[in-house]
Amino acid sequence: MTWTILLITYNVLGIDLQTQIVFPNQKKCGEAMSQIYAPINAEYRRSMAQCVATTTLSSSPIPKPRPQEVQ
Repeated sequence: MTWTILLITYNVLGIDLQTQIVFPNQKKCGEAMSQIYAPINAEYRRSMAQCVATTTLSSSPIPKPRPQEVQ
């Protein structure tokens, strides 16, 4: 299954910040981008938004459950 991530990057006081919102497909991401990004771009002129297709929801390793204690 593929996902589409709306990736919004903007700069606040010299610090680059990034927001990621997951959508099930490119079409829904594109529809949401115009509504979500407009107020951000109005406030933070040094910003950008793009829809990126991926099959991975997270680049961090998936946590493993701790073993159950035997009593």
